[in-house]
Amino acid sequence: MRTIVVADTPIINDKTAPFSGSVMDGSLYGEDLLYTKYSDRICANWLHFYDPESGIGLYLVSVSSVKQINVTDIANLTEYSRTTHEACVDLTPETHLEHGHTYFTTVWAFNGANNQKNVSAISNGVTVDQTEPVSGHVIDGNKTDFKDIQFSGNAARVEVQWRDYYDPESTIKQYEVQVQAAPNLTDNYKITRDFEPYSNTTESVKWLNFHFQHKDKVKLFLRTTNGAHNSIVNSTDGYVIDITPPNLLYLGDGFVQHKDLEFQSDAKNLSCNFKFIDEESGLDHFQIQIYEQYQSIRSLIFPATQNDWMQLDDETVNEFIDSSLDLLQGAVYSIRIGAVNKAGFVAAFETNGVKIDRTPPIVSRLHVNTLADDEEQVVYGYVYQADTNGIKAAWQASDHQSGIVSFKIAVGSTSGGDEVKSWTDIGLKKETYIDGLSLVVSDIDTKTPVYYVSLVAINGAGLESSPVTSTPIVVVESDRPGIVIDGTDNTDHDPVSKIGVDIDYQSDISTLSVQYTGFESHLHGVMDYEWAVGTTPGGQDVATFSADGILHVEEQNIAGDGRICFVINSILLKYGLQQTQR
Repeated sequence: MRTIVVADTPIINDKTAPFSGSVMDGSLYGEDLLYTKYSDRICANWLHFYDPESGIGLYLVSVSSVKQINVTDIANLTEYSRTTHEACVDLTPETHLEHGHTYFTTVWAFNGANNQKNVSAISNGVTVDQTEPVSGHVIDGNKTDFKDIQFSGNAARVEVQWRDYYDPESTIKQYEVQVQAAPNLTDNYKITRDFEPYSNTTESVKWLNFHFQHKDKVKLFLRTTNGAHNSIVNSTDGYVIDITPPNLLYLGDGFVQHKDLEFQSDAKNLSCNFKFIDEESGLDHFQIQIYEQYQSIRSLIFPATQNDWMQLDDETVNEFIDSSLDLLQGAVYSIRIGAVNKAGFVAAFETNGVKIDRTPPIVSRLHVNTLADDEEQVVYGYVYQADTNGIKAAWQASDHQSGIVSFKIAVGSTSGGDEVKSWTDIGLKKETYIDGLSLVVSDIDTKTPVYYVSLVAINGAGLESSPVTSTPIVVVESDRPGIVIDGTDNTDHDPVSKIGVDIDYQSDISTLSVQYTGFESHLHGVMDYEWAVGTTPGGQDVATFSADGILHVEEQNIAGDGRICFVINSILLKYGLQQTQR
């Protein structure tokens, strides 16, 4: 009796060894590492070992410190199945790898024949590098001078650049960049784009597909990995998104802050004053252009190149002056100033312009002792007045370019002098009463002292006219009121030489009598009188003002140059009728 059992697999007559493949360092299949960061283990992977007859039956793996197949001083032979193609060998403390040394992995492949044959291959070695890469510098932005940016005016663009990263042992294998952002100037950073790898020759990265908001803070992280897979991570100091231009507080022609000059006489210097602020990124610099408008033609005169700007690098300045120009009479010059913030945004504004006026104003008339358009009364080359406290004056002046902006006036005892009243700005008046004076009555015969009013007109460009002096003024005694008495005392003889004594009571109910004398006017002389009667002081309810019934007494050299000395006036009151008796 017998039993027949058949083997699961046939017996293959295989007298040849397997074909050798490749052994690579590292645990990534198909990738050969030149460096490792581990000291307590070593990894390898292999491929292309095969046997066409009996196939691969198993693998044995060993590690050595020299490139010799039979040396196993680091790790003895370890068996792995035929389906295994990578392995990591854990090392004992006594066999830990040393920094800077190179180690080799040997793979033995055995076929599936009864009399197994083998083939071996050894790796090209892996060097131990336990140090990290040496850090360089990484900054925001991509300026050619490797200058870090603190602000950006582009909400879609992110740029970063770095330099001076290196590894003396295993070199740099790759770089990776991550982007984080925090809203509204806070530090609540979140990842907006995770690490993306770049080759070891990359020195900068630029993206154009972000969507940041105003006042977002952006920070970038750079991960640098060496050939041994040691990595370091460095970050930039970050920057702020500012998508608003600077704000203009004021801008004007001229160098006086907060003032706007409309006209000027200076044909060499042109200036402007200004103030900008930028609360987010601050001001970086200013840029300037100068325009000329002459005879309806507008042109850029500075800088000479069309559409070019002159840059002012001092962001703290608040005025600009150009002293190299040749400005034309009647032309208007404006300055265009652009304020650039640190995010690159520009706010450009232009002054309303200043007109060049190099001709002074003209005073065509100056009259004294009169106002408005009244003609002054000149007697033998002099104007007479009785006022010792002030002088009336009126004038006309013109300036067709920049206009009159103010007048100055003075009073002197000599022509053009200011001994009595120093030069005083009186604004834009066309007439005035110059008060506060203490004038001395002139000697009529010698005409001393006499007084003069002087006037200067100032135009919008600051130019003053030549002083204009008035006709000389002679001051005479002021008008004096005389005395008035009631009654007819001392009127009973002819001619009447003087008035009598004033009465307070009378018995006559039908007649009122009055006498008056002493009225004087050196300026014009007393030429006439009128009288009125009333039941109240100044009243006219009994008789209105009239010249009827006045008795004139003529004398030579009447004080005040008048013609009346004494007058007696009688009024009859009866039955509501008024009758005058002389």
